[in-house]
Amino acid sequence: MLRQLQALAPVPRGGLSAIDQDMIGGSPLWLRAEPDFDPAQADALAAVVTMSLAA
Repeated sequence: MLRQLQALAPVPRGGLSAIDQDMIGGSPLWLRAEPDFDPAQADALAAVVTMSLAA
């Protein structure tokens, strides 16, 4: 399974980059008292990751 995933999404040559919380909004997951789902935050995170993969 790992080989299949690596074939689908190769790691970018530039390495990893941090995503600032203010880029995705909402409260950080590690500061929440209870697990919660924030659809706007999930969409913003998906957009940031997609843009970084396209670059």
